[in-house]
Amino acid sequence: MAARGSDMVAVRRATERDLGRLADVHTAAFPGFVLTMLGKGFLRRYYETILRYPAGILLVAEIDGAAVGFAAGYLDARQFSSALKRRLPTLAPHIIAGILTHPRIFGVVLQNAMGVFRGRTSAYEPPDDEVEFASLGVHPDWQGRGIGRRLIVAMVEAARQTGAPAIHLTTDAEANDRTNRLYQAAGFVQEARFDATGKRSRYHYRLPFHG
Repeated sequence: MAARGSDMVAVRRATERDLGRLADVHTAAFPGFVLTMLGKGFLRRYYETILRYPAGILLVAEIDGAAVGFAAGYLDARQFSSALKRRLPTLAPHIIAGILTHPRIFGVVLQNAMGVFRGRTSAYEPPDDEVEFASLGVHPDWQGRGIGRRLIVAMVEAARQTGAPAIHLTTDAEANDRTNRLYQAAGFVQEARFDATGKRSRYHYRLPFHG
């Protein structure tokens, strides 16, 4: 019988062998999102960039050996943007294919690309010495069972171990109540609301570390 709660979940650091599975979970968790429309090849290489980035944090949640969720983050967003730029030759074919398949995403992709080239990974500019919690995803078949909460706890602990003074994130402000409640319950404090690329209203959250 398959596990039905968070008690059987194992959260660990991801490896190269997990990248394809993380792309699958991301695709299932975020249908219709821009990164998803760029395709699994792009997602695999994007998360590979985080995995290989010296200050990257890439976690996978498993149940009975099956990947059911993931969390990704990194210290120093500007340096991570530089790492993405270095990977452009391998990312570009997937970006072009995604735009040709979904022409409506061109504007958002262009704005995001400009941010990367300026050394910014989001419209909000937090301090470079903090960890950016970039992504959290749980497969739809396993949502609502505490897996997201486990991943948040693990990400916060991994960020704390870097010696950073805080961890921050942005998430959708609208039609995203469950996720916002998860972050608030974990101690994240909303510090700003702003419009990101694609005119999406976003919240910026921050969790400082003390002691």
